[in-house]
Amino acid sequence: MKAMDCSSMLLHERCVVLLDQYPWSIGTRIGLGFMIPYVLPQLCDNEQRVGCLIGSFVAILFFLRLGPVMVRRLMPFSKEVHLIWGERRQLAKRFDSYQWQKLFWMGIGMAGYAMIWGNVGNVIGALIVFCLIGGGLGALFWVRRNESTVGVNIG
Repeated sequence: MKAMDCSSMLLHERCVVLLDQYPWSIGTRIGLGFMIPYVLPQLCDNEQRVGCLIGSFVAILFFLRLGPVMVRRLMPFSKEVHLIWGERRQLAKRFDSYQWQKLFWMGIGMAGYAMIWGNVGNVIGALIVFCLIGGGLGALFWVRRNESTVGVNIG
């Protein structure tokens, strides 16, 4: 994806666009991943914990997809911003690895949480492994797809 000139955008538009642009996108996904092992157990009781943890994780992924759609519809943004978002959506539709590689950075954040705070449980441990392996493969395919370009975007 080519780099866009954000100089003519308003400050809030620039911030929103940069949050999902390399290298900032890596930080936002690691930060989100770091919060997931804390948030998921808060959402679930002990009885149906496995199903609840997995369901809550899938729900978080769903809302990560739905949230930007709602923001785009509810808040006014310039034509430039909509063009950037449209380009990113087309990229995501054409290449699954573009979406999968996002899980890698979330997995890094979750693994960081586990390393700092210790015991996160088997289900969250399995989610960490899933994100790192699935997302890592997506990142690998994405980098291989972009080898011919000068600026490889892995975020």
